[in-house]
Amino acid sequence: MKIKLVSCTAVLTALLGNFVYGAFGTGGLQPAWADVPSGGSAPAPASGDLAAPQLAPCISWRNPNVQSKYAMLCIHGLGLYSKSYQTFGQIMSRTGGIIYAIDVRGFGSWVNAQGHENLDFNGCLADIESALKEIHTSHPGLPVFLLGESMGGAVALRAASTYPELIDGVISAVPAGERFKQKRTDLKVALDVLSGAHKTRSGIGKQVVEQAATDKQAGKVNEQLAAAWQDDPLDRLDLSAKDLMQFQSFMNDNHDAVKKLTVPVLFLQGLDDDLVRPDGTWDLMKEVGVHDRTLVALPARHLMLEESQTQNPAERRAAWHSVLAWVLSHLPDHAVADVPAVRTIAPQAARKITQGLPTVLVFYAKWCDQCDKIAGFVNRAQKQNAKQVRFVKYDVDDPRNQALLKELSIGAIPELIFLKPDGTISSSLMGQTATLVIMNNIADMLKH
Repeated sequence: MKIKLVSCTAVLTALLGNFVYGAFGTGGLQPAWADVPSGGSAPAPASGDLAAPQLAPCISWRNPNVQSKYAMLCIHGLGLYSKSYQTFGQIMSRTGGIIYAIDVRGFGSWVNAQGHENLDFNGCLADIESALKEIHTSHPGLPVFLLGESMGGAVALRAASTYPELIDGVISAVPAGERFKQKRTDLKVALDVLSGAHKTRSGIGKQVVEQAATDKQAGKVNEQLAAAWQDDPLDRLDLSAKDLMQFQSFMNDNHDAVKKLTVPVLFLQGLDDDLVRPDGTWDLMKEVGVHDRTLVALPARHLMLEESQTQNPAERRAAWHSVLAWVLSHLPDHAVADVPAVRTIAPQAARKITQGLPTVLVFYAKWCDQCDKIAGFVNRAQKQNAKQVRFVKYDVDDPRNQALLKELSIGAIPELIFLKPDGTISSSLMGQTATLVIMNNIADMLKH
């Protein structure tokens, strides 16, 4: 088995208004969605019915001026959330990628979801499956890749071994569980368990940040990276001993998971990583049970893809180029049109929803920050264009909306479904996205 090692219209005018991507939210969803009519009108389910399923918060990046060549779902590292891929997503979208990133359960918007605040890897794997299925529905002809870094790299490997039919390749950056100073961390966790403090928050998260942000050559911490990691309220660092035990167990189990891989895999490892031992990633790669496996060693620190706006420019370009070169080498020889699969709503229900107007269905959750980020745009668009375009909201946690969620196979939130006046689906958008992308989809809907 060979191992490769590489070093190195008027409606649209009104919609535009003063909207700037990322400048919407009001700090709370309920006021932001107040003027958008709700679509939930079915009777509540009988006592004992299943509770509404949770859907992962998501962000997406797509450049409408570039032909789409592939789709990619990104999984973040410990303590971070989907926004950590902002710069990476914007850059990769310029290369023809449609990039998605979701929050791992226990991080990001999940910390505001009552009853779902805790670290949950099994739930995360189910979220990845749902998101991947939705990506295939929205872009049925495009190759789909799964990418993760650090903890996300380990999660991506596990998901790839579990749902190989849903991806064309996996990219895993620094996924190993073997870490520098691991004995010190393990001792702290053990002492917390013995003292009965395993459910309380520890200070280990800050220690992880300091190690991950350390510049070995400069001999100091990258303060910009550390601040980006610690100052965002959705970055969760107050991990309990129980969380860390679950995390380490999951990381260790990946040695068995990689043996089941049947899709191409790219490993990335920073040679100046002060958190994950490079030989741990090498050992994982050697255990992969597929011929098409590549390890790229880069002169970089722990994080190479996330929070890359804080990284050394040469290091981040090397990481981006490595990912892009590998992805392009695994694309089909012929160009594939990005044409959404046909999705339908029952005609009677569709006519009731649209009332004869082009309609945008908005699926959201009150606790989802990514949903909050598009609420201002949707609210203003509803006010300014009530006679031309309808906007109808659906709370995904409302049991009355579950039949429609299932019918449309909603994979993550927020999600926008664009309906023609007759109720047929024009297009869909999964995840918080740029205003211009939403406007382009509205324009396409109005052409029909």
